[in-house]
Order: sequence, then structure tokens, then C-alpha cells
Amino acid sequence: MKILTRKNKELFSIFYIFFKISGFTIGGGYAMVPAIERNLINKKFISEKEFLKLLSIAQSMPGPIAFNLSVLLGSKLRGFWGALFASIGVLIPPFFGIHNNNIGQTSTEFRDRGGDQNSNNRKIRINIFTGYLV
Repeated sequence: MKILTRKNKELFSIFYIFFKISGFTIGGGYAMVPAIERNLINKKFISEKEFLKLLSIAQSMPGPIAFNLSVLLGSKLRGFWGALFASIGVLIPPFFGIHNNNIGQTSTEFRDRGGDQNSNNRKIRINIFTGYLV
């Protein structure tokens, strides 16, 4: 029995495309659009006409363009699971970037300030929690 079927490989491919683009693109969602287009059209996942149609829908939706586009493209390619894998792929790199930045900031504050141990621990917990909300 094969564990990874063709559909599962395609889901992981979709995830990897969006993860890679989100992790290495600097400049926000609109900077990601040409990279997403190039990757999906070169791999013959979608035609240019379909991509532009979904891009125009994503631009009219409220929220970040990269996330909206990932949900629409993933849904078009593999339905619900495609949308889920694509959106998770787009969200993981910035989530951990913010999280790691926040941890570094709080550990520096903890080291530099000294003083009451309990108040510093409270500040670290608050900063970590607010980092998850950003």
C-alpha cells in the first residue's frame, strides 16, 4: 500500500510552494504575487488566465493578499485540503518570525533590566502572548 498517493504529493507540493515563497520573499503580500504566479504556472498547476481571475477576486477580499490568494488557489487546485495546506504554508514563516523576534526582545529586556524576577517573568509572558496575536 502506498502511503503517499498522487493527491497527497500534490498537497505537500502546494504547501511547499507557498511555504518557500512566504519564507523567502521580502516586501509583503504584493511582492509574493509574481513568485506565486511563476511557480504555479511553471509547474502547470494553473493557467495564467485562471490565476489572474483568482488574483482579482483575492484583491477584492478583505485581509492580506497573500493569504487570500493562497486560500483561493489552494481551493481551486485541491478543494478544502488544498486551501488549508496553502494557507498554512503562507502563515508559518511569518508566525515564527514574529515569535522568534518577540522571544529575543523579551530575553534582552530580562537580561538588561535585572530587578524583580517575578515582574520580568510576567513581562515575558505578556510579550509572548501578544506576539501570538500580532
